[in-house]
Amino acid sequence: MTNEIPAVTVEITRYAVSLHGEGGVFASINVEQQRGSGRWAIKMDNDMMDAAHEWSYVPPASERDDEWVAAHLFDHDTALEMAKKEVERQVREA
Repeated sequence: MTNEIPAVTVEITRYAVSLHGEGGVFASINVEQQRGSGRWAIKMDNDMMDAAHEWSYVPPASERDDEWVAAHLFDHDTALEMAKKEVERQVREA
């Protein structure tokens, strides 16, 4: 028996997308990888952004059909770009 240690892996699974100013953080949204799907969600508190840039409550996994998943989960680059635009929009409207 060997005492070989398996390789350590590091994976980015969450980004905090925020806009900072002299007074602190003006807006912040999380982009989180969804386990097992390779897709990314744009989240703020208990809400998730859809493809129409609308926020909605996240239903339990058992209630998420393919249509819901397609509207709320994105590839990595799309999710980050959408989150950046949403943070900018929130600051403009504040």
